[in-house]
Amino acid sequence: TPCEHSFPTRRSSDLPNVQCLDSTVTELEINSILNHGGPGTGVFLCPSAVILISNPIIMTATNQSISTLGLPVDDTRATIRIVSTSSAAVFRTCS
Repeated sequence: TPCEHSFPTRRSSDLPNVQCLDSTVTELEINSILNHGGPGTGVFLCPSAVILISNPIIMTATNQSISTLGLPVDDTRATIRIVSTSSAAVFRTCS
């Protein structure tokens, strides 16, 4: 299918020079990275970041992902919080 997705199999901490996005970013920066990055683009949010969004984050290509740097499984995972009446936090389009 055109929207096939596989989740990352490596921890982001295994990748050299991976940077993360902190609580100062919005969906505008995340959407820009996804839109310009193309297939396979991964966006890493900093641990404990709280990302406030007013509009959906739009995944525009196959195998794009949003993860917390280091892939923690505890309460240090980043949070994406909707601060408007938007009906979806993440929307996926595939062509």
